[in-house]
Amino acid sequence: MSGSTNSKKREIKKVWLISYLIVFLMPLLVGAIAGTLIYKGFREQVKERNNIVLESICTTVDNNLETVVEASLQLYNNEQVNEIGKNFDLPLSSEEHFYIYQFLQHIKDIRGYDTIDNYAKTFFMYFSGIDHIVQTSSAQSVSEFYNAKVNKEEYTENEWLEFIKKEYDSDFLNARLLSGEKELLFIRTLKLRTEDERYINAVYKIDTEQILSDVENLYFYEYGNFFVTDTEGNIIMSTNDDENNAGSKDKVLTFTKKSDFTGWTYTYAIPSNIAYGNVYKILIVMVCLYGLCLVGGIWLIRHFVRLNYKPIDKLMTLFNEDENDGKENEFSYLSDKITESLSRNFALNQEIDSQSKMIREHLISEMLQGHPPVGRRSKTELENLEFNLEEDSFAVLVYSLGNKDTDDLSMKQFVLCNVTDELLSNENYRFVSTKKEADVIYIIRIDDDSFVQKIKETAQFLLDFTKKELDFEFYCALGSVYSGGRSMLESYSEAKRAVEYLIASGNKSFAEYKDISTSLREGYFYSVELESRLVNLLKANEQKKMETLLQDIFTKNIGDEVSLDSIRYLTVELFATVKRLLAQYGYSAEKEYPEETEFIEHIFEKRDIEKMQEVIMSVYSSCGKNVFEVLSHKDDLISGVILYIKKNYSNQNLGIRLIGEAFSMNADYISRRFRESTEKTINDYIRDVRIEKAKRLLKESDELIADIAEMVGFTSYRTFVRVFTDTVGVTPNKYKTMK
Repeated sequence: MSGSTNSKKREIKKVWLISYLIVFLMPLLVGAIAGTLIYKGFREQVKERNNIVLESICTTVDNNLETVVEASLQLYNNEQVNEIGKNFDLPLSSEEHFYIYQFLQHIKDIRGYDTIDNYAKTFFMYFSGIDHIVQTSSAQSVSEFYNAKVNKEEYTENEWLEFIKKEYDSDFLNARLLSGEKELLFIRTLKLRTEDERYINAVYKIDTEQILSDVENLYFYEYGNFFVTDTEGNIIMSTNDDENNAGSKDKVLTFTKKSDFTGWTYTYAIPSNIAYGNVYKILIVMVCLYGLCLVGGIWLIRHFVRLNYKPIDKLMTLFNEDENDGKENEFSYLSDKITESLSRNFALNQEIDSQSKMIREHLISEMLQGHPPVGRRSKTELENLEFNLEEDSFAVLVYSLGNKDTDDLSMKQFVLCNVTDELLSNENYRFVSTKKEADVIYIIRIDDDSFVQKIKETAQFLLDFTKKELDFEFYCALGSVYSGGRSMLESYSEAKRAVEYLIASGNKSFAEYKDISTSLREGYFYSVELESRLVNLLKANEQKKMETLLQDIFTKNIGDEVSLDSIRYLTVELFATVKRLLAQYGYSAEKEYPEETEFIEHIFEKRDIEKMQEVIMSVYSSCGKNVFEVLSHKDDLISGVILYIKKNYSNQNLGIRLIGEAFSMNADYISRRFRESTEKTINDYIRDVRIEKAKRLLKESDELIADIAEMVGFTSYRTFVRVFTDTVGVTPNKYKTMK
């Protein structure tokens, strides 16, 4: 069991863990998606911000370069520049030398502009007409300028001549012209309108360090590296001194823009850890929080799974002796076990209810016979009813439908019980009821005289209600009120006599015994002493003495002064004596003498007095034998068991265990006492009673044999046939056809 339980435990906990994790991870997943979107949003903001920085840098650089271009346009419109370029020829005259000297001063004035001075500190012009280079300090021939200024390692004299005499548009060049390092030059050719197509090349050496300084001074420029590349990918200027690493993209973010003014590519590079510094911090915080939530959530899930599993574990221990193959989880296993347990409990409760009903019926039977209740369970039942058999007063109310074969007998008895229970409960009466063949019997505790009047009103209401609403009638009688439980027999006997009087008279109404007791004795002689003598002779089975006494009773009552109705009432009274005595010992007059019962029920239609006497003689003779069989066992316990078996033989569960519970005694003890007294086992006696009842039903009824087997308490048709054949010697079917 432990192995299978553990496997199931792992299985169900796994299911729970998966379920809880799914529920737990869903918001985390949503949060992760939201965090990812936020992270991407921050990155896009960083990119947008740095693109703005690059745009500002590009604007600053282009504006500075445009200043140089605008300065070249000023030269194009200068009169002195045009004069020298158009009209001066070699060799220069002294006047022309003086004019050029004045022009040099003018150039100084031109360079006096702050913008030019800031971004183009080196400036010279080549005049093709005079083949001279003029700068702020001097005017020299091309060769002289080469020897004095040009980087001879980079340019030969011919290369220099080709460079300086070439016509240019507005071009920016990256060359090592004047020094060993690359320089950013701006060259612009100013074409003069002359016949010999003279021109001037204006050359500006741009101060890239000043431009980059302006870039670095931008308030939103920080930590980054800016560099410019030409159309061939050569770096023109860079804020990084190491040109080899200026364009490195290792762990950096790069933003590029192509200038519409120069055609160059401007690149702004910034380390990713700087660009995304705050974003990375947010990301680290989010990851830490998610990790904390994940660890904490898993711990909580594990804790709650263990906490929630404790009740399941406790339930599992209740079934630790059961076999389990481990193929189902705890829920299925417990569901099956609980369903099975509830089914057993339901069956047990049904059995207990059945036994309680049998105990109550046995208790009522004992009380109606004047016997004190025996056993703990009977006394407990009395306490539940709030009956004190020593001090309380009781009366017996009997409803009789006349015949057990009445149509819808069970339904009518159900109606009588339910309506009466409701009416008596509303008045807070303490009562107990039972059904006996065609009768419904109530034992009612009487607390004062008003109770009797209310009982009469209840009975009369019920008579009117069933007649008007349900279209059926019944006989109803109330016995006298007696003090003490032992006198219930007297009240019950009186109620039955009153019912028999109503049946005999054909009057379906209510009667109280004390109101009709005088009428029962008028016209014939049948004293209490005579009835007592008859009962004693029946118990002793003194057949001859009993027949003689009956003959004397009829002889004394038959005469000219006695009416036929009186003889009829006498016959009813004599039959009632037998019925009461048989009932006392567990017999039913209707079952034992069906033909005689029918005769009595229709006695007011009979006129043959001899037939009445014959019926009574036959009934008394048979009754004496049945009563003597019970009384031959002097032991009250054995007599009670015999009566219990004869009353409950139709119960398929009837056996020594049920009898032991009914009498609240050890079953083995009862069994041993029964065998010592009767020389039969209890099971053999139950079998004999059932077979005798079955024989009678086979002869007197048209029921199917299978139905008869069930009616007498056998659990199956096959068992009944086998037991019947072994006991009687013939099969039930053959016995039924025998005459």
